[in-house]
Amino acid sequence: TLYGANLDLSNSLVVAVSQSGATQEIVDTAEWAKRNGAAIVGITNDGNSPLASTADVALITPLKDGMNLIAKEYCAARVNDDGVLILSEFAGAAFQLQRGALLVNPYHTRAVADAIRRACEMPMPEQQKRMRKSRNRIRREDIYWWRDSFCNCRHLVKDVDRDSRLTIIPVTNTRVHAHKPHAEASGSAHGVQ
Repeated sequence: TLYGANLDLSNSLVVAVSQSGATQEIVDTAEWAKRNGAAIVGITNDGNSPLASTADVALITPLKDGMNLIAKEYCAARVNDDGVLILSEFAGAAFQLQRGALLVNPYHTRAVADAIRRACEMPMPEQQKRMRKSRNRIRREDIYWWRDSFCNCRHLVKDVDRDSRLTIIPVTNTRVHAHKPHAEASGSAHGVQ
């Protein structure tokens, strides 16, 4: 095996891919490569994976997504405030993590490649500054913050006729749209300010 060998991998990039949780072999290989100087890009669909604390760079590029807790779990695992998160601009967590992550459009492969290069070459002070921003925001905007912000949006919905069976869909913190369910829709959506 390579694990006993001391190779100079200082100009190497190792991409560790794990579909359903990192196997110990993937983690061991990534850690060995890192000890020998390689930069590790981790690609996994499991944020609780040991790969999250091993990878120097997390590449999370969904084309359509909800909140994406994997991105947040990667940041939470970076207890030394190091590492770089490359995140799809389509991820639900992109708005919350935009100040710390490198946001990319996953349809633009050149931009993704450039972000990987930038992440691998990013100086440690910049990594730490960005990761601290992400970790602080995640810590501050916890489940209770989300609950309170959602409940505080109720005042934005005014004069909604409770008998009209409208479905309320929050879009942003300042605007709420209401529309009739498809079966009863008259063909138009009504904005409620």
